Amino acid sequence: MPVDAALHRGVISMASAVKQWRGTEVSRVGLRALLDPDAESPGESLARVALLRSGLAVRSQVFYEGIGRVDLQVRGVVVEIDGREYHSDPQAFERDRRRDRALRLMGLTVFRYSAREVFDDPRAVARDVRAVVAREQTSA
Repeated sequence: MPVDAALHRGVISMASAVKQWRGTEVSRVGLRALLDPDAESPGESLARVALLRSGLAVRSQVFYEGIGRVDLQVRGVVVEIDGREYHSDPQAFERDRRRDRALRLMGLTVFRYSAREVFDDPRAVARDVRAVVAREQTSA
């Protein structure tokens, strides 16, 4: 969702984005809930919207001391969306694995998707997360 990227970079305001919306799929109030100025990539935006549409509450860019920000979080599930631009070099690859282990040690489930996977089927992210959330609820 390029609008999220424009919001994140301060190119447009939330009010301007809502005012300019021409779609009929969501109301202006619903659109405001779908837009997120914290989103840093179109893949994050697509995954977040799929999660929201499936009825899940999503937090963006959640910060963990010693780990940094994670793309998305739904309850005890962290969702990371990796594009080639920032995740292709060996150092980034190793850093991502260290982060995943640290998050798991905190008791979180980590799902890491490539941006291509999200673009091809964003609803798969929602299906995966919903399955874990449902399992957590039944075991609680």
